[in-house]
Amino acid sequence: MPMFSPSADRLTKTAIANLSTEAKRYRVRDSGCAGLYLVVEPTGRKHWIVRYPGERGVQREKGLGVYPSVLPDQARAQAIAVRGAVAREGADPRKEERAARREAQRAVECAEDQTFRALSALYFTASETGWHGHKPKAASTLDKERQNWAKHLEPYFGPRPYAEIKRGDVIARIEKIGATSGPGAANTALEVVRQIFTYAEFRAPAAKVDAGFAFAGALTLSLRNQLS
Repeated sequence: MPMFSPSADRLTKTAIANLSTEAKRYRVRDSGCAGLYLVVEPTGRKHWIVRYPGERGVQREKGLGVYPSVLPDQARAQAIAVRGAVAREGADPRKEERAARREAQRAVECAEDQTFRALSALYFTASETGWHGHKPKAASTLDKERQNWAKHLEPYFGPRPYAEIKRGDVIARIEKIGATSGPGAANTALEVVRQIFTYAEFRAPAAKVDAGFAFAGALTLSLRNQLS
């Protein structure tokens, strides 16, 4: 815990500039706002906190930002808002902050689950044992598909949400593969994409996948005719 210094007057830019750096961190109370403190670190870094009564009367703290990014008047306004919410609603800013961080993390994880990369990983795993009428694939076939995917598809589609990938995106990519790596690589890539999106529809029928992939046979045939 930071050590407390004697109470200061209302903190100003001049008063803060005159605060010395010590071997241990300490905090200075701002007499202009209940519960507001400026913490001075041994490194010279200064940041604001507000103290407020938590459950069972235990004092809690919430960070309000680093000085001088947050100036004294701004810190006071934040401190008043925090303590006011606690008094009116019984809110606990620390709990709310943790809940918000957890929700943000869940949102990130959910977004990552919806990427073409994550969907592809599920498809390859499912293909080892078979899924929805599809027989298990031979290890050599999966190795060929994975190598093609890693070289030609993952760098372009990997981090993208798979629901946002359109027929036109795939056509453009397959044509590029055909021009640079030949029709064999292009046809393999096309078949891999087709099967990955077929798997997406099997796994989550309500998923918003470009409707064109539901009828990917015509796409496969037209491109193969161009690439062969």
